Amino acid sequence: MHYPRKSADLFRRILCAFRPPPDISVSEWAETYRYIPEGAAEPGRWRNSRTPHLVGIMDALSDSSVSTVVAMLASQTGKSEFLLNTIGRYAHVSPAPILMLRPTQDDARTFSKERIAPMISATPELKDRFGSPKTRDGDNTILNKKFPGGFLSIVGSNAPSGLASRPIKLLLADEVDRYEASAGTEGDPISLAEKRLTTFWDRKMALVSSPGDAETSRIEPAYKTTTMERWNLPCPKCGEYQPLEWSGLIYKDLSAPVYRCRVCGETSEEYEWKGGTGRWIAEFPERKDRGFHASSLISFFIDWPELVKEWLFASSESKKGNNEPLKVFINTRLGETWTQPGQQVEEDEVTKRKEPYVYRKPDGSYIPCEVPDGVLLLTAGVDVQDNRFEVEVVGWGPEWESWGIEYRVIMGNPSTQEAWDALDEYLLRRWRYGDGTELGIAGAAIDSGDGGHTSDVYRFTKPRESRHIFAIKGQGGVGVPMVARATQNTRNRATLFVLGVDEIKGKILSDLKRTEPGAGYCHFPLSADLDDAHRRGYTDTYFKGLVSERRVFKYNKGYKKYEWIKESGVRNEPIDCRAYARGIVAIINPNFYRLQKLREKQRGMRGANAPITVAPVAKRKKKSRGSKGISI
Repeated sequence: MHYPRKSADLFRRILCAFRPPPDISVSEWAETYRYIPEGAAEPGRWRNSRTPHLVGIMDALSDSSVSTVVAMLASQTGKSEFLLNTIGRYAHVSPAPILMLRPTQDDARTFSKERIAPMISATPELKDRFGSPKTRDGDNTILNKKFPGGFLSIVGSNAPSGLASRPIKLLLADEVDRYEASAGTEGDPISLAEKRLTTFWDRKMALVSSPGDAETSRIEPAYKTTTMERWNLPCPKCGEYQPLEWSGLIYKDLSAPVYRCRVCGETSEEYEWKGGTGRWIAEFPERKDRGFHASSLISFFIDWPELVKEWLFASSESKKGNNEPLKVFINTRLGETWTQPGQQVEEDEVTKRKEPYVYRKPDGSYIPCEVPDGVLLLTAGVDVQDNRFEVEVVGWGPEWESWGIEYRVIMGNPSTQEAWDALDEYLLRRWRYGDGTELGIAGAAIDSGDGGHTSDVYRFTKPRESRHIFAIKGQGGVGVPMVARATQNTRNRATLFVLGVDEIKGKILSDLKRTEPGAGYCHFPLSADLDDAHRRGYTDTYFKGLVSERRVFKYNKGYKKYEWIKESGVRNEPIDCRAYARGIVAIINPNFYRLQKLREKQRGMRGANAPITVAPVAKRKKKSRGSKGISI
């Protein structure tokens, strides 16, 4: 008797559902069933030999005697892949409720669409278990996928409702050092998710991440409570096992670095070390929870010359005062936490950077100018007080190099129209280069605050959004980006951008420590005439306010978090205004290459009879919202 194709497929799936599952580990399942989808670097069948260090981690996740697995891994070591294999094995072999926790809800959607869905489509056994992604019965959505005997939910750490739902047996928490300090107002997201495990006696939890700052890291403290295993490779010369550390790498020949054995002292090439049979060696083998740590030195997906190139660049930038590339290298390549240097800047470190703003004429002589030639864009940050506005106009060049142009206090009650008219007039002002070219303000960020002038700010910014004048509100917290999101208030639909003030202020203080002009360096005006410097507003009071805050770490529900502490008796409006002026640059997202070409063209026209041109303020793209900014 012949059945239609759909009926045959249905019976096959039913039989598969009742077939006793094979008792295999995650690594065995991956080697037997997993397929890498087309479009990946190495599509086709999964091979454990490409990532031998993942075998021990995967098998720990299917070991009934282990309840918690912690993996503190560098990038290019397969963090996400072994989690995908774990999802596949449990959905196919040991069905259970599974929760995957990602840093944000948007990140959860992206990971589901770009990583989980392709794995399911490429692996026949999973394709049979999960429903079609085109069904509309709610069993297979982007964030919730049902299979016989269980389900998979993918949730962001910032979505408290998703963390307090149904019980789960398996919790996979990925990139935990990028999580919010609290899921809304409900507390630590990992603790919330962990409570959902309590009903299962054979529950299992995996915490996975490249580490972040030492003071706020979740993964490092968790790792230190485990067996603390490191991936060891045998020396090609003497055979002694050892973890590969950056200090052992010798790169006199940048194209062919070698690694020196810490036992016999002999050096061997990259292929010799990586060709050895590695193994995990525990510092505390008696502990129940398993923990794993490895750097990118062991990875088959990035070679040592590339790592050396990244290290040399990060080191050179660090010597200039820019620690960001070094932090990224230590976190993502070495898989180690970053210890922040001192977060407070001394006032005299900044004031000694004052310099004359001058313009060199064609005859070689110099004249004072309002705007130095390196400036390509002007922005303003506005702080609203009960009886005044405090405004800083800042000039910007490529890679966040900045010039303080003017700090102005505009007296007036923000509840009156006269005060806002005075502010508007100031924001329409032009500043001159030495060759006579004028430059206007390309954008301004005005703090809407939590006080009594929020509605006044909205009424002012709404009709001026075409000039890139926006209401902003600061939001603290680890991991909040420079521009977190854009919303609209319900009354007059004015755009409100949320700025990550911890991120911005941290970068400002880091830039204030730079000692060489260039990327990130902060310039401040100095004139032979002291009155001119005071006219610009860069007085001792300004610099005291600019360095009035320091970053400290406090515990919140068991986890460390950043907090900015203001020096007693000192006004902090200057650091706030500078933060807003920097935030509006991220919002409008300028094309500095195009602006530089325009400035070069203007300089070519300079001379006694050169026309005065005004740098254009670009029109805002229609309905452009969010953290990507508004390109100009």
